[in-house]
Amino acid sequence: AYEDQGRYDDALTVAQSAVGACPLDDSAHTALIRMLRRVQRLDEAEAVTRAALERMPRAPDLVIELGRICDDRNDYAQALANFDRALELIPIYNRALVAKSSTLRSLRRFADAERLMSAAVDRYPIYSFLRVELGWIYRDQRRLAEAHRIFSRLREEAMSPARRAEACTGLGWVAFTSEDYQAAARDFRDAYAADSSSYDSALGLAWALVRQDDPACWAEAEQLCLRVLAARPRDHLAHPCLGVIHDRRNEYAVAEYYLQRTIELDSYDGNYVDLGALYVQLGRFPEAEEMLGQALKRDWYDTQAHIEYGNMCLQQDLSEAQAGPRALQALQHFRQALSLTPASAPAAIGLALALTRSPGDLPAAERVLRDAIERANDSPARGQLVLALARLLIERGDAYVVLPGGTGTLTELAVVWEMMNKSALSKTVGGRKPLLVMVPYWRPVIQCLEQETKLALRSNKVKIPAIDIVTMVHTVDE
Repeated sequence: AYEDQGRYDDALTVAQSAVGACPLDDSAHTALIRMLRRVQRLDEAEAVTRAALERMPRAPDLVIELGRICDDRNDYAQALANFDRALELIPIYNRALVAKSSTLRSLRRFADAERLMSAAVDRYPIYSFLRVELGWIYRDQRRLAEAHRIFSRLREEAMSPARRAEACTGLGWVAFTSEDYQAAARDFRDAYAADSSSYDSALGLAWALVRQDDPACWAEAEQLCLRVLAARPRDHLAHPCLGVIHDRRNEYAVAEYYLQRTIELDSYDGNYVDLGALYVQLGRFPEAEEMLGQALKRDWYDTQAHIEYGNMCLQQDLSEAQAGPRALQALQHFRQALSLTPASAPAAIGLALALTRSPGDLPAAERVLRDAIERANDSPARGQLVLALARLLIERGDAYVVLPGGTGTLTELAVVWEMMNKSALSKTVGGRKPLLVMVPYWRPVIQCLEQETKLALRSNKVKIPAIDIVTMVHTVDE
């Protein structure tokens, strides 16, 4: 009960008493080790585990806990060795299989994890926790339709509030991964409604809310995080979420405090990436490089760490007149991010920007964005990619001829028109290039801007009208 309430110190005291009363009870030792892991006393947890194994060498749960301690330290090879040792003691032990699968997911060995859990699900289809792990495997490798199907089925079959909350939380993270944050928030709310004691669903909802561009959502997310921290002061998801909330509010000192706190609480899996990204944003590049370097040292396959490292290098390079070594580093990190997660819009956009900087390969940058748009289908990221491509094409063009078209052409016309109106085009005298618009098709759009001239005259503002940027033509020959 204490553990469920986040009262880990009280739970630890009870577990220590239980071990003292029953020194040969492996379940008491397992509870004690779990609580030591909860409060990040990993050296002590390992010592207790090894001492217990000397007395009870064939207790598989103790071997599993030893594996989990190794996993907590990101020592994945040793973790897998311990899980295999537990499976030698009991060849079909589901707890060991799930623990091993979780570590395989951390290593991105998804095929091995899937084979392991698919066989377990076939053997014991009634055990929902096995299907939950299979759902996480699919989610982590972005096979989102399959993950959604598993968690939806679990929601339909749920016989208790806790099981329904677990399934809805899974659906929430599937939606979150697809960047559909509103759908994610609905699923997390369903989970929280099913079981209001579920801190996991509360934190999932907080993360879905903070990704939305609405200060009211950030305020709700903050209250959820604070509620969780009141019960679980060391929670590893609440602190970084609060850091992101304060970052979005431009309260950088508070954001830094919460993100640093994650590292103080867990030096192995603290939020080095978000803290590094904050330092990049603040121009504190040496500190950013240290944090992002630590993140990649712990997990070279961390897509977001590569993206943020690329952003840092690109920002440093843009301060120079010509592309230098930092531009090449940015290129390498964005390539790595895109190879790890081909559906990542930020990785594709970053790679395109790096290509335009060094080696100045605009056609290659265009190909990267077009490929990313094709992969995006109807995902929310498609809009970001389309705008990035439009900006790239605008920068590449020597002049612009706007033919009859749909909303895509209208977007491109609006973007190039605004960039020239603000003299934002690079490498051109006055920041402008010829803009030829076919009429009568586009005349109603052009006429809307004629009102700007009238308003400027009424207000006595001296300004070159935006309408003067456009040259209207009736035929291709013209």
